[in-house]
Amino acid sequence: LDSKYVEQLTSEALSLWDTFGGDKSDASSHWIGKDDVPQSTLEMFALNCGIFHCSANFIGVEYWTQLRKASYSSTEAAKAGLSFHFDKDEVHCKENDEWIFPAISTVTYLDASQRSRKSEPIEDPPGGAPLIIFNTTFEDDAGFQMTSKKRKRRKLRVPPIVKPSKCWATFPIPGRHVAFNGKHLHGVVPEILPLCTDETSLLELKYSRLSLLVNIWTHHRPLHLLRCPLNLSTASKQQILPPVPFSFSFFPVLGSSLQK
Repeated sequence: LDSKYVEQLTSEALSLWDTFGGDKSDASSHWIGKDDVPQSTLEMFALNCGIFHCSANFIGVEYWTQLRKASYSSTEAAKAGLSFHFDKDEVHCKENDEWIFPAISTVTYLDASQRSRKSEPIEDPPGGAPLIIFNTTFEDDAGFQMTSKKRKRRKLRVPPIVKPSKCWATFPIPGRHVAFNGKHLHGVVPEILPLCTDETSLLELKYSRLSLLVNIWTHHRPLHLLRCPLNLSTASKQQILPPVPFSFSFFPVLGSSLQK
C-alpha cells in the first residue's frame, strides 16, 4: 500500500483503538455494509477490501484494530501474540452454539517495529512474531461448526481433529496486506521468534504491531454488529482519501476454494 495511505490509516486506526480498544472478544469490531457511505478512510479501505477480493459478491465487512506492544520475555511475549483461533460470529456462537465463519479474513499491517532495549531499530524480523495460518477447518455440511455440546444434543458425531497439510507464515511489514480463507485456523506465535534471531539479541527485543483486521462476509451479517459511531477522519483531523488500488506483486489468496 502507498505510504501516505498507510499513514492516514494508521492515524485513524489509533483513534479507533484509543476509543474502543480491547480485542475482538471485547466486541470492539464494527460493520459497514456494501452499500453504506464510508465515513472515514479506514471504512473506505475496509469496503475496498471486500470489492478487491469479492467484487460485488459480499454484503459487508467487519473491521477492528489491534495494537500489541511487548518485550520478548517469559512474562511479556504472550502480550504481542494471539492464540490460535477461528474467526466467527462471536455473538451468534454464544447465543446459538453455532459457528458461522466469514468468507475471507484479512490482515493489513499499518505499523510494525522492533527495537533493542537501547531503542535502536532492528530491521529483521520487523514487528515481532509472524501470523501463522493452517489449512485446518472444522465445519459440518451446512457450512458452520457446531460445538460438541450441540452435537451431543443432536446425536451427531464430533468430527475428528485433522492434521493440517499446509501452513503459511507472514511477518508484519507496514503496508503488507494478507488475505486467507475465513474458515482457517490462525494465530500469532511469539515462540517462533527464536528461529529468526539469536537468543542474546532476542532477549533485548521490544516490539509493537498495529494491525487493521477486515473480515468479508458474503451471506451473513454478524449479530449486534453496528456502524462505528466515531467519525475517524474528524478525530484524526484528516479528509477521507479516495480508494486506491492495491499495489503489490500478486500472490494467490492464502488457501484454496475460498467461497466453498
